[in-house]
Amino acid sequence: MEQGALELQMVRKQFMNRFVASIMGLLIFYSVFYYLLDLKIVAYIEFASFCATGYIYYYIISKFEYNFEAATDIAFPAFTFLAYIKLLILWEILPISYIWFFTIPIAVLMIKSFKATIYWTIIVLTLAVSAPFVSDLLNIQSTAKLSPKSVMFVNYSIITLSIYLLLFLLYYMNEFNKLKIKQFGIINENKKSEVLIDENKKKNDIQDFVKKETPVFNDKFEELYEQIERYFETQQPYQNPDFNIQQLAIDLNSNVTYISKALNQKNGANFKSFLNNYRINEVKRNLNNKEHEKFTLKHIYNKAGFIHQTTFNRVFREVEGTTPSEYIETMKINRS
Repeated sequence: MEQGALELQMVRKQFMNRFVASIMGLLIFYSVFYYLLDLKIVAYIEFASFCATGYIYYYIISKFEYNFEAATDIAFPAFTFLAYIKLLILWEILPISYIWFFTIPIAVLMIKSFKATIYWTIIVLTLAVSAPFVSDLLNIQSTAKLSPKSVMFVNYSIITLSIYLLLFLLYYMNEFNKLKIKQFGIINENKKSEVLIDENKKKNDIQDFVKKETPVFNDKFEELYEQIERYFETQQPYQNPDFNIQQLAIDLNSNVTYISKALNQKNGANFKSFLNNYRINEVKRNLNNKEHEKFTLKHIYNKAGFIHQTTFNRVFREVEGTTPSEYIETMKINRS
């Protein structure tokens, strides 16, 4: 398990390094390309994006050990903002610029959840439709005249590079999934129908076992609980705000009833309490490492898997018996 987790972490780091290198290569390419086409404003935007990408990668993403949630929470809004600014300037002379927008929901679908994909699709469609009106309102569209040859070259380059980025993401998502299957024996798609057919029989068998409470079955719960702990410690799934007990059961090739019983038998906790304890401990580790002096508290609790501050404050108080701000103050006093 530990070896598999290390292998997954290495592939994630490789993915981040190569993806950022690709993005920075594209940005510097387009900086020169648009400058030669006398689209200097766009060229300056591309070059500024090149510098910002390098800064964000070195000072933020790498500091969080290439965490996907932290990286994508920065990358998707930044890329969307950049694509929108360029679209406001170029939509009339280079309509192909719209294609960058529509790669975003596809990338979100590969990396994040279906719910996030719907959210980003709505954002992209809204921005795409509004671009001509906002451009006219602000009077910032380009008036440059491009030759048909230049337009054709831009079209081909944007299509080719957008396909490259999507294939790049698809390749690494496939690599991540293969590693995940290797570590935890995730149920293959072609076996899901068989699992559904046998589900009722399994539930009846489980209920019979639970009623008997035999020592052998208690040992199985103990082993399952240890699997859950190793999974949480090595893979840190709690950092995903959409993670739930159904996903945990699939990842461990188990079922919801077994998971719930193992957690309850070991420490009397349900799944939600178990999950929140890991999230709060993650927040506390970051606070003890003085991360709140470099980043906002919102960034810290988002990284741990909380979305809303009210939920975070409530859970923190339930677990620690104090508020986050009081905990930070107490920590400062103890250090002084």
